[in-house]
Amino acid sequence: MNTLTTETINNVESIEVNKQKFLPDSIDDLVNRLMDNRIQLKVISNELGLDSNYLNLLNQTAIQVGFAEQNFPITTLFPDGIEELKRSLSILDEIAKILESNGLQASLNSLIPLKFDAFVKSGYAACDFLVIPKSQGQNQKLPLLGSEKQRTSLSMTPYILLEFTEKMFNEVLEKIMTYQQLFKEKKNTSSSELMPMTKTEKKAIVEVLINDMKRAFELCNQNYFQFISILNEKIIFRLSGKSLKSTEAEISFEFFLKFGVNDFEKFFTRLANAGFPVGKDFKTFKMVSKEKRMIGLSIVNLNPLTLISDDGSNFLFQELLEQKNIFPTKELAYFLDFSGLLPQIYLDDNQIEYTPYDEIQQVLQKLSLEPVIFPYRERQNIDINSATTIFDFYAYLLNNEQ
Repeated sequence: MNTLTTETINNVESIEVNKQKFLPDSIDDLVNRLMDNRIQLKVISNELGLDSNYLNLLNQTAIQVGFAEQNFPITTLFPDGIEELKRSLSILDEIAKILESNGLQASLNSLIPLKFDAFVKSGYAACDFLVIPKSQGQNQKLPLLGSEKQRTSLSMTPYILLEFTEKMFNEVLEKIMTYQQLFKEKKNTSSSELMPMTKTEKKAIVEVLINDMKRAFELCNQNYFQFISILNEKIIFRLSGKSLKSTEAEISFEFFLKFGVNDFEKFFTRLANAGFPVGKDFKTFKMVSKEKRMIGLSIVNLNPLTLISDDGSNFLFQELLEQKNIFPTKELAYFLDFSGLLPQIYLDDNQIEYTPYDEIQQVLQKLSLEPVIFPYRERQNIDINSATTIFDFYAYLLNNEQ
């Protein structure tokens, strides 16, 4: 057994990180980075312990292109309005076209969500709500997962295990019906001016919204993750006329962990020497506990790859992989995504001043790789009172439906 010690991992390289080059200059630059990275990964495959067959397969696998890690209503994620969503979808199209013009296959997704990410109840990522009117000139959040107390109890539960019961769904519909009378305006299709809306128009729009939500609920098996995925797909279809699915990021992660590495001792030793955080003090993987909560796992031995949880329980990596109960934490996920080791490209809204990105960029540069990620906009703070409500969203969709 190879215990993880300073003798195992040494000679951490130093390099001056050029933060300004974290983001690509253009979509062409993004695609060039991906292609250059794939060439470089073959050059360093032996020192990273990578499987050459996996690297060859990458060039034959369609690259998933979509928004990153979004398990929330897409209307909430674009509070600044539907025009921003349209612009972002056009970026997805452009990336796919340039990938294909360079001989690579591409597959468009509306989202690339993380079904085994832990539910959060506060902060930027707490977006499990719709925006609806509250009074004239004021909006409010309509939580989809119940009261604050209920949402607090769900903390650290994987999204895929979140229930969305009929009672919860009916409470959401009741709120929508209660506040629909405050929906009195719609966007003109040819300008940004607001126009009066007739009662008939308002009724028709609300009926379509409710029907979409009911259909999503019928298909979701009372699962929140599935409900949001289906509803988002319906909204994207109404906007673009394209059926863009939600492909879970875990599909690519699992495939890489199963087939991408021949020698995990080499892989993590080389990453650690490049500055990647490895060891008992760092969470490299995560799993679902018996209590159905996400828990972090640290590496304590490299051969065989052995992990430890906070309560001191040891797990063999291979056994968890066979059980399909092991997933990378965000640091390892960022490395796999940005290096080009996975067949997916994220459109992300994180700004360049983000510590985890700085750390991964340092690791990439020491391996002569460049970050493969594309910013579709700056991160938006949700100002509820100026946000586009779900009613306004559907008014636009129905007036501009493809």
